[in-house]
Amino acid sequence: MKSTPFEKDFESFSFGEGSFPFMGSLAKTFQFMIYCKDTVEYEGGYSSGEDGVFMNEKDFCRKLDEDIDRSLETWDAYSYDEEKMSVLFRYLMGAYGDIIEGFCDELRVIQPYEKTALQAEAYRENVKKMLERLEGFRQNGYKNEGLLEYYLRLEQNDIIMDVDFTQLRLEIGFMEGLSKHEKDEIIEKLGEMEEICSQVLLKRQKWDQLRKYLVWLSGKDVNIALKILPIFFKISKV
Repeated sequence: MKSTPFEKDFESFSFGEGSFPFMGSLAKTFQFMIYCKDTVEYEGGYSSGEDGVFMNEKDFCRKLDEDIDRSLETWDAYSYDEEKMSVLFRYLMGAYGDIIEGFCDELRVIQPYEKTALQAEAYRENVKKMLERLEGFRQNGYKNEGLLEYYLRLEQNDIIMDVDFTQLRLEIGFMEGLSKHEKDEIIEKLGEMEEICSQVLLKRQKWDQLRKYLVWLSGKDVNIALKILPIFFKISKV
């Protein structure tokens, strides 16, 4: 079986009682990110403190660029392979979990006794989030300062105000991580909302009919909510 970029030249190094699998070419440069949880970012470079390894800013940026390229290569070829995604997940977690602010937030918990298909989906979802956060960190100038504001701007740009119900149904149908029951429920609600929006009614009347769907939407995942919320602005088009 062909190896991914993150499985070639693996070696292990130990710290205390633990042993961490790590790529040979990266073990020295990223060692401090693994064994020290109080890593400090400061002007000119990155260091884990008194016993850590110093990496200047230029080398860190270069290594992060390389990791993004190699991660995307692995993703494109093996995104549905549970073993490959678990290797990539553990690598990214160890390399950047203590460096990039919010890098490990809201990741799915991997249950050791889950079926392989469920584990693969969890790894896939987590790796996708990590790759997005790596790219966000890079686009923000390789720094944590202003990173939250950058994410907020992205989310605002992702909200499409002119909603096309047909396109929205297609997007929901192709969303990963949703069961068939959930997809059917959302598509059914979209049909009901589309019918209300198409009626010739005053804004207040449309709002009265759509209000219950806003309550329903509040219980959904944020990514679903951001797709559907713009529907409520359609009541202004009378």
